[in-house]
Amino acid sequence: MSTTRRQKIDEILSYLEKQATHEHPCPGAVNENITFYKSAYSLIAFYKWLHKIAPTIKKDDLQELMDIDSESPYDTELISSLAKTERSFFPGLINPLIKRIYQFVSAGNCRIIASLGSGAMETEKQLIKKLIKSGNNKQLVFVGIDKSQRARAFARENLSEIPDVAIIEKNELDDDSLNTILTEQDNLYTVILCNNDIFSLNNYFTKTKFDLAFTSFFKHHFSPGESENIDTILKNISKIFIEYDGVNNGFNKFIQSLFVFKNPVLLSGTVFSNLRYLKKKDLLAKKGDAAINTYWMKGTYLKETIINNHKLISDE
Repeated sequence: MSTTRRQKIDEILSYLEKQATHEHPCPGAVNENITFYKSAYSLIAFYKWLHKIAPTIKKDDLQELMDIDSESPYDTELISSLAKTERSFFPGLINPLIKRIYQFVSAGNCRIIASLGSGAMETEKQLIKKLIKSGNNKQLVFVGIDKSQRARAFARENLSEIPDVAIIEKNELDDDSLNTILTEQDNLYTVILCNNDIFSLNNYFTKTKFDLAFTSFFKHHFSPGESENIDTILKNISKIFIEYDGVNNGFNKFIQSLFVFKNPVLLSGTVFSNLRYLKKKDLLAKKGDAAINTYWMKGTYLKETIINNHKLISDE
């Protein structure tokens, strides 16, 4: 093991042990992370933890560093590492999501696209690059909703690499401010970064229907009740909702961990997320009127819900 990796684990353990000495609202989650990181020094010890201890952890204690502390000092590092993984050619982690959104944009009149828990907005970045390459001439507005100031700052930096993309920051976006931007902006691609409370979006958008709203590796952070609440809200303010997330798959749980083992921060996010993911049979049982596709090699699924038979495909 490299000295740098060992030092990073030492640093994280010191941080977690300080968290444990305070009256933390989730002491079990902190303790489970301490046990996890103590095993992460060696691959053999880690796989023993993953095989024997991980399955015994209570569901409420399956929290990664970002879940334990919303002001985690590892916030930016995790966002950056995830974005790097998402842009890697192999395994093309978010390719199915980008492909599906691209199909809607190319075939119809999809203009306003919102993402919840937008993070680095790597999906939007890759989508815009694909659209530029294809010669797209339709105006698009991307709304990135994320409470994390660090995430929004990283998204701005990430998207600024693409020329001629207008980036606008709003504290809270609503019908009126969105309509003003739509009227005033003449850029082909506009990105709006805002920090609206996702559970109050109905209060901000009473008239607006986003053409498409999506989440990417986001919904698994919430309880079943909270997840259903998000679905209900999005049914009111969007025409199509795409949920992209991971599938609980024993093979991928072990393989994905191996790919990110060198990065202790990303390892926590990968492992604890995998442990929270639903199994394919549970996803299918809860799909309702949605369409679900799973991608075994990526360990992901895409769930697509069309609201009230809205049609984004042009008749022309």
